[in-house]
Amino acid sequence: MRDNKKAEAIAAQRVQLISPLLEEGLDPAKAKQIKARICDQSGVSERTLPRYLAQYQADGFEGLKPKGRGQARTEDAIPSNVLEQAILLRREVPGRSVAKIIQILEWEGLVAPGQINFDIDSKDYAILILSGQTPFITQLSRQPHEALRQRITVNYCLKGLTKDETREYVLSRLKIAGCHEPIFTDSALELMYSSTNGCIRPLNSLARVCLILDANEKLRSIDTEVVFQAQTELNITA
Repeated sequence: MRDNKKAEAIAAQRVQLISPLLEEGLDPAKAKQIKARICDQSGVSERTLPRYLAQYQADGFEGLKPKGRGQARTEDAIPSNVLEQAILLRREVPGRSVAKIIQILEWEGLVAPGQINFDIDSKDYAILILSGQTPFITQLSRQPHEALRQRITVNYCLKGLTKDETREYVLSRLKIAGCHEPIFTDSALELMYSSTNGCIRPLNSLARVCLILDANEKLRSIDTEVVFQAQTELNITA
């Protein structure tokens, strides 16, 4: 029963895949473009898509259900012909993930649904939250981490403040502290933005040290000279 439901689910996926090509009177040139887009988005090879169409036109929904090859299932090894097909699929599209290759093998009926531990990508065993700074995002975008990146369902990158937002942020924090006078000069605020790229944490540190230096020197305002001194203490380079 479970295998039958899996086969129906796979057939439904295939129908959804080829549905844009089932429109009557579809222009050949447009059909070619649609096929290319489907292959690019789904990872299905160009020779597989026409076979799905032919199977659907011949036998309808039932024709799209995967048909087993009668191979004996082993726990310790994957049949050589399946491995060869998996290698070909990876060579066709080098960026194709292992999960996508397994899915295509199931669609083509080369392996039984779930035979190659596909449920690792279809079940949420745990929710993992990854957090890091810009170098972490750069590292995650590299090719060796593609499989991990494809499993991330939601991602958000908090960028630094703009120049105007930096000014408004510093002034708003001063107002919250009870200071309504323009302590920082415009040139000082601009230097603070350029040296921190609008990132909140270094911006807070820089502003705090500037205020301390200003208080120690009993100055009426904070100019670029004070900001430079604060940068030196925090080892921040513009």
